[in-house]
Formats: sequence, structure tokens, C-alpha cells
Amino acid sequence: MYAGAPGLNRTISECTQPGYGTVLQSLSSLQKYMHDERSSDVVYRALVERAFTEPQSAACVERIIDILRQCILRNMPSQETLVGLEWFCIQIPETVALSPPVHKSLQYLRATVQKLMGGPVLSWVEGGMFPSASASAADTVPSTPAGLRSGTV
Repeated sequence: MYAGAPGLNRTISECTQPGYGTVLQSLSSLQKYMHDERSSDVVYRALVERAFTEPQSAACVERIIDILRQCILRNMPSQETLVGLEWFCIQIPETVALSPPVHKSLQYLRATVQKLMGGPVLSWVEGGMFPSASASAADTVPSTPAGLRSGTV
């Protein structure tokens, strides 16, 4: 995941496991990374990357959506990361079958992202400007918007 952040990698891996505990416990584990402006965008990127590398685990992806939904208003990501999060909201339903409540959470997340950006910016994505997320994770993650490309802390 992120070579410069082994603690973050471990925390993301643990807190996105369905049996880890509540979403609030997951948020608590991520707080030290989210409160540091230098690493909060990296946390968002790592969560999205984890969702695309675990498409066979709907429970893991659903947990990531819940975590993102809880974090977005508490820890404002950069504009670039917001664009990437909107892209995520469009692409992830093509990768994983989401339950109706989680799909509703994803819609809320996308609406929140759009509000923070001042309106929708990626309506053209649905027309095919980004590759489909149904491709393999290795093909999908590098083609994500710059706001969600992997990096180091």
C-alpha cells in the first residue's frame, strides 16, 4: 500500500475488517492519521485503494464506505482527493454488489463530496472518461484520478 506508512497500512487493514468492531472504533484507530493534515489525504487514498483491492469482500467495502461517510465532514480532504472520492462513489457499485442501505450511504457520501466541492464535477465520468472499476484492481488503481493515486507519507 504505502511504503512510508507501515502503521497506517496495518491500521487500515485492521479497521476495515468486518469483525474489527464498530465504525466508531475504526475511526478512533484512524484519528492520529486523520488529524495530521499531511496524512489525512493519504488515509482517504488508502481506504479507496483497499476497497478496490478487496472487491470480493462486500462486507469490507461496505465498512470502508461507512468509514468514509463518517470521516468526510470531520476531516476535510483536499479538492483533488474530493474529486477522487466522487470517482470512487461512481465506480465502486460496478465492482461490488452493495446492499440497499449501503448504497444509500454511498449516495450520501457522493452528495456530501459534491457539496464540499461546490457541485458535481464528475458527471462526465459516467460517460466513460475513466476506465471501468470492474477491471482488475491492478489495472484500476493506477488509472484513478490523481487525487486518489497511491503515494507515500
